[in-house]
Amino acid sequence: MNCLSCFSRLAAETVRFASAEMKNHPTVALTPVELDANAFKLIGSLMQGYSPVIEAAVRVKGALIEHASTEMKEKRELALLALQSYGYALGFLPITFQNDPEMVETAITQNGDAIKYSSHAIKANPETSLLALQSNTSAYKHIDPSLKSSIEFNCHAHFLAPGIYSELSHDQKLAASQFSESKQLRFTWIQACVSTSAAFSSLDIDS
Repeated sequence: MNCLSCFSRLAAETVRFASAEMKNHPTVALTPVELDANAFKLIGSLMQGYSPVIEAAVRVKGALIEHASTEMKEKRELALLALQSYGYALGFLPITFQNDPEMVETAITQNGDAIKYSSHAIKANPETSLLALQSNTSAYKHIDPSLKSSIEFNCHAHFLAPGIYSELSHDQKLAASQFSESKQLRFTWIQACVSTSAAFSSLDIDS
């Protein structure tokens, strides 16, 4: 551990032993947080509602928005800042943000699996779901069943994110392999299957 890391950790730990008055002092609270974002969990409750301190924390570690005041979680700029560094922060935000396309897109761009915290309507949106899958194929288990049952969606999903092959059932793999919007799309699907899974040999695909 280098000297700067030691100093940063020391600054954060110092807050733990400060008086309640000092923990709620803007300067006393902001400095340790700028050195070590984790100090945000140790400062006074009043400072967890102080925008400059929260911004310094979530800019580095978006998960810390969990400890922000309710009022601060409703601040759009702060919420977006948190989502840019930690997609799962969507789970700590108000329902209105979980149903907000811009918020969800920011979250799933950072981590597609964060779509699990979005609204039902967004999980049923093909474009948003495909974006999530491109970021993290684990998102597949969270998208709406109506999309999972769509042969066309599964084919497009595999085309954009070949890694979802392991998430599909045998019937889905077979159905999607037989679906053809165009010769190029069909060719790409077969190529992806060959490159991502030995299970391809078990599929009965007519040329």
